[in-house]
Amino acid sequence: MRLLLCTILLLAAARIGMQCSAEYRRAPLMLLDLANSLSVLQSEICHRRAPLPEAFLRCARAFDGLRPFYQLLYAGMRTDQPFLAVWQHAVAEIRPLAGDERHALLALGEQIGRYDAQTQETAFCICVDALRSRALQIRTASVTNARLAAGCSFVCGLLLAIMCY
Repeated sequence: MRLLLCTILLLAAARIGMQCSAEYRRAPLMLLDLANSLSVLQSEICHRRAPLPEAFLRCARAFDGLRPFYQLLYAGMRTDQPFLAVWQHAVAEIRPLAGDERHALLALGEQIGRYDAQTQETAFCICVDALRSRALQIRTASVTNARLAAGCSFVCGLLLAIMCY
C-alpha cells in the first residue's frame, strides 16, 4: 500500500512539473504567434483597408491560439464601447504577458483606428518588433526554467515518496 502511495506521489509531482515546464516553453511561442498575428492584422488594416471587425474575425480564424483575444475584440466592436476600452480588456485576457509586452500592446491599441494608415503601420511595426525581441530574450531562459521546474517537482515528489515510505 505504501509503495502505491509513493508511486502516486511521484507521478503527481512529475505531472505538475511537466505542466509548469510546458507553460515556460509556451511563453516565447505565444509571443511569436502574437507578433505574427499582429503582422497579419497590420496587413488587413493598413493595406487591404478592411474594417476592424472583419480584420479581427480573419485573425481569429487564422490563429487558433489567439482566437479568444480576437473574438473579444470582434465582440467588443459590435457594442458601443470605445475601442480603447475593448482593446484594453482583450489585452488583459492574454496570459502570460509581462509588463513590456502589455505596454507595447496597449500603446498599439491607442493608435489603431485613430490616425492615418502610415501612423498605424508604424505603431504595428514598433509593437511587433518589441514582441519578437522579447520572445528571443526569454527563449533561452524559458528552456532553462522549464527544465528546472520539471526537475524540482520530480525531486520534491521523490522526497515525499521517500518520507512516506
